[in-house]
Amino acid sequence: LTESLFRTGDPSDSKLTYVNRIVGDFALAKRAAGFKSVCWAGTGTGLAPFVSMVQQLDFEASQGAKQEGVQYTLIHANRTFEELAYHRELLAIEASGRLDFVYVALVSRPTPRDLEDPLIGRGRANNVLRYVLGMPVKEQEDLDEAVAKGGDVSRLRAALERATPPALSKRLSASGLRHRLDSAHSVILTCGNPSVMADVKHIAE
Repeated sequence: LTESLFRTGDPSDSKLTYVNRIVGDFALAKRAAGFKSVCWAGTGTGLAPFVSMVQQLDFEASQGAKQEGVQYTLIHANRTFEELAYHRELLAIEASGRLDFVYVALVSRPTPRDLEDPLIGRGRANNVLRYVLGMPVKEQEDLDEAVAKGGDVSRLRAALERATPPALSKRLSASGLRHRLDSAHSVILTCGNPSVMADVKHIAE
């Protein structure tokens, strides 16, 4: 329903009431006010709130609303191409030019078909964000930390070997995306796999 429910403390002290209207904290007006660059990182069904935001922005732009120079970047990762919901619609919104919007589509289990697709990148959302910002992939960082502490690293080495190396689609560049993520003016909103979202928070920090 909303993350606010998890911040209420003792559930026995709370009362839950149904109200027949759309409300919530996870909206651009509340989470991205004052920022000149908004980056969404969504995995799996975590794309859903961001699609709504993009669709609304695109609709408003089609009605002549000004976007006040805000850049929007959507990083969307899923396991396979078939699971990339709204893929064609998001590409069409980007191509329309009504918004300063870049759509970064990724698959973490690429097939030969995906490797040939110039519109698809590879890797998990957090690792592609790490790649754009010049950081090692999470699996490499975890391994390096374990080596430094002298712990057992066999499991972490195997995880690194299994990880799909991050790569952007042929139409995008790391430097171009990095330019859109100036730390003084950017906000990153996340939704999806909890471990990936926790790492995106770490990357942002």
